[in-house]
Amino acid sequence: MFEGGNVAAPAIMALTIGISLLGLFRLPAIISKFLFRPYFFLRNKQYDTMIMSGFIHADISHLLFEHVHVLLLRNSDGAFYRDAAICGSLFPRTGD
Repeated sequence: MFEGGNVAAPAIMALTIGISLLGLFRLPAIISKFLFRPYFFLRNKQYDTMIMSGFIHADISHLLFEHVHVLLLRNSDGAFYRDAAICGSLFPRTGD
């Protein structure tokens, strides 16, 4: 997971898991505060929810599903498939 000295991706993953678990089991107010609601985003100027909503998950199954798939979508060199991230496709392009 730390190939090439890159610790940013594992650090973000650990932060996401930590905040989600904290919100799910200890402080549910975290999830309700940072849940992204477009109406409140514009009307109440809750711009921080645009970033923070990426760190919270609705439940354990959502958290596990997302992070298992992030790990499965890695190349052997540790880079994420760009096509999967951009297009939502689970299959990388071949022949480039």
